Amino acid sequence: MPPSIILLVNPIAGGGLSKNWLVKTMHFLDKNQRTYRVFQSTSPGHLESLAREHAEKDTLIVALGGDGTMNEVMRGVLRSPSLMAMVPCGSGNDVATTLGITPQNALSTLLTGVPKKLEVALVNEQPFLGVASCGLDTEVNRTANRMPRLIKGPLLYTLALLITLVRFKAMDIIVHTPYATLKEKVMLLAVGQGTSYGGGMKITSQALRDDELLDLCMVKKISKWKLLTIFPKVFSGRHIDHPSIAYYQLPYINIEGVGEVFADGDYKTNLPAHYSIKKDLLTLLTPA
Repeated sequence: MPPSIILLVNPIAGGGLSKNWLVKTMHFLDKNQRTYRVFQSTSPGHLESLAREHAEKDTLIVALGGDGTMNEVMRGVLRSPSLMAMVPCGSGNDVATTLGITPQNALSTLLTGVPKKLEVALVNEQPFLGVASCGLDTEVNRTANRMPRLIKGPLLYTLALLITLVRFKAMDIIVHTPYATLKEKVMLLAVGQGTSYGGGMKITSQALRDDELLDLCMVKKISKWKLLTIFPKVFSGRHIDHPSIAYYQLPYINIEGVGEVFADGDYKTNLPAHYSIKKDLLTLLTPA
């Protein structure tokens, strides 16, 4: 176990739930006679700066929050000798969940976890561990981020989807893969290094963490009513069998079009975008 523990907290994550988890984490570390330091975010990008400042050898940097908090801390830790851990306590905790980290085992993992080198996905060199999406998903993310923090998980995304769908129009894109060029009009396009987003929606349900491939899920232009009938299947991953949905596994992807890309819950870049995957950029503590 690294001797130095840094707790990085997003105080508004999960509608303030992270504050309760900070108290639990401190109590757990005190009980196990571990020393630590606590830093709380005061502005966007603050946790990334703090993580980079403390990303040294024999240091464990712990992110307390949701997917957005995890991503921000990860950006500061990438390519460093430091070790990272997660205490999931946000509105959406898909990245932690798909890595086997839950509220039930997160604290014990800080002491008994196994260091694991992870593949990290990049969109225009912006890293992510979950899903990067554009089209309808971008607008849904924007809507969800403006909604009350008391609403969480799948309910948050479902309500945001219904609100957004009223005014949404399909977008034109060109997808370049190693094997073909696809010109499509799509409702949404998701590229996953993890399987899910939005609190358990398995949009890229076949994604694996160690296959050096990105999973691409495209929902082609369909009626909004038909999209709503397909939507419930995303919770089981069975949506990928629908004829209006194309699914690929690729080492890299280039997408042309106009729009924004959200990943791990937050804005990352604009189209056009290059998606790639790299090994050994991050070492994360995972449950034993």
